[in-house]
Parts: sequence; C-alpha cells; structure tokens
Amino acid sequence: MRENPKVCTVLYSLLSRRVLFVFCAANELFFVCLYLMDFYKRPMGLQVAPILPDALVQLANADKNSLLFQLVYVWIPHLTWPQLLGALTFPICAGKQIINGVQFWKAAKALCDMDVMERRARRAHRK
Repeated sequence: MRENPKVCTVLYSLLSRRVLFVFCAANELFFVCLYLMDFYKRPMGLQVAPILPDALVQLANADKNSLLFQLVYVWIPHLTWPQLLGALTFPICAGKQIINGVQFWKAAKALCDMDVMERRARRAHRK
C-alpha cells in the first residue's frame, strides 16, 4: 500500500506542532516552578509507599540508611508541588536547552560562513 505524501506531510506537521507545544509548555512550566519554589514551602505529604510493589517496599525497609528508604519516606513526602512538577518537567527542559544550544551553534556557523562569503565577494570586486 502506497502512502499519500500530502497526508504524511499533514500528519508530520501536526505531530511536530504538538511536540513543539509540549516542549515549550514544559520548558516554561519548569521555570514557573523554579519561581514558585521560593514562595510555596508547604510539603504535599505525598506517601508513595502504598502505591509501590511490596517487593520494593520490603527492599526500602530493609535498610533505613539506604537511598531508596530516604527517597520513599523522607524526600518525596517533603516535596512541594512546584518541586515535584519541576522535577517532572526538568528532563524536557534540559532537552530543549540542548536543542537550543545546537540551533545556536548551527546559526553561528551559518552567519560565519555568510560573512566569509561576503568578504570574499568584496575582495574579488575590489580587484
């Protein structure tokens, strides 16, 4: 079965718009959460032990000094909602910042190449 290129183009543009929206929204939400962390100090009291599998809870309870125990019973319950939302949106924000860096590098190279070509054209025109 042969695919219609117009349909593929429309689907690609819709998908890329959605992905772009999610990346931009998560990026902005991350920075809003950073701002709100300074003002919102009340912990959510989120208890994750009841929703974890029994084997993981037993593993966490085996050693009170383990990282897993600290994560389940100390750190997560003391998170505020801006901290939790910021932690969830951080990977997308970091990805977007990497993409921004790559775009900046490519744009800088393109500008340098254009500058070199213009200088060569001016030098050739002078001779």
